[in-house]
Amino acid sequence: MRDIALTLLILGTLPFILRQPWIGVLTYAWLSLMTPYRFAFGFAYDFPFVQLVAVCTLLALLVHRDQARIDRSATLVLLCLLPMWTSVTTIFAFEQADATERLIDLWKAFLFVLVSAIVLRTRQQIDWMVWVIVVSIGFFGIKGGAFTILTGGAGRVMGPPGTSYLSDNNAIAVALIMVVPLMYYLRAEAKSRLIRHGLLAAMLLSAMAIIGTYSRGGFLAIGAMLVFLWLKSKQKLLLTALFVLLVPFALTSMPERWTERMNSIENYADDRSAL
Repeated sequence: MRDIALTLLILGTLPFILRQPWIGVLTYAWLSLMTPYRFAFGFAYDFPFVQLVAVCTLLALLVHRDQARIDRSATLVLLCLLPMWTSVTTIFAFEQADATERLIDLWKAFLFVLVSAIVLRTRQQIDWMVWVIVVSIGFFGIKGGAFTILTGGAGRVMGPPGTSYLSDNNAIAVALIMVVPLMYYLRAEAKSRLIRHGLLAAMLLSAMAIIGTYSRGGFLAIGAMLVFLWLKSKQKLLLTALFVLLVPFALTSMPERWTERMNSIENYADDRSAL
């Protein structure tokens, strides 16, 4: 039943994608980041939904060229240079097979980042993209945060199943750290009190999920993110109160093996994983 419902939902977006390429970009982002088809148990698990949406989006882009515009800017130039430079560094990678596989994934992602820059023209469209990213990644933050609290940090939070770039605990930690400021932005823009409260809860649970990943890099990065979030905030007093109340609770609620792992940062030169 889940396979059929998901398939009908995705196939139902195709007519809209063929008329509006930007809808295809949003759908592609949702499928790539959240991988909802990996939560199915039948034919939908391995069905190439992402490729299907990608083809329809590119086809719509060719048909509706009036909906696309390339702005020549320094940001776009730097964006194009990134995968090119990564291709150069891949030539000198020690693990060629793994590096080449990751490079292919990078170029696939970059193609739709470029398409996004071409078709997302209005503030509303960009806000919709932010919502898609927040919902897709935030789902794992909410679920992972609740899991961490309920289990007392006994288990490790992982990313979406079946992906090459987000399933790892370090990868999902980085993704959540990037999404929390987006949640903060949407909360600042939201007019509904219910949405604002919901996004605040999502931010707090995502922070717990980051801690629950047992990622040492994530632990350091969340500290940096919270500092910059405080510096950019117009509600510094409220954030300070939240930090004072919640940070000690979050850290002391984790088990001893989590503390030992974070303490190993001091001796990173002797740790194979860190190296």
